[in-house]
Amino acid sequence: MPNAASNATVVVRSINAAPHGTWLAVVNTGVRQVDDVVITLPVTGTVKDAVTGAAVPVVNGRLTLSMYPAQLRSFRITP
Repeated sequence: MPNAASNATVVVRSINAAPHGTWLAVVNTGVRQVDDVVITLPVTGTVKDAVTGAAVPVVNGRLTLSMYPAQLRSFRITP
């Protein structure tokens, strides 16, 4: 998803897996920690961390993350 992250070192990929929701892979491709990176979501819905199952707060269709170098995060968005 081009320009989905507010930091150029963070790359976002979206997978539409209807009817199971939309999955996001978010990776910090850089060698430094990045803080307060804003990710614009491709769809609206409830966002959960795919690893922990914990709800992730979303404000105005965006989530904010801090990520260490080379960290990969994954999320599931359901309607």
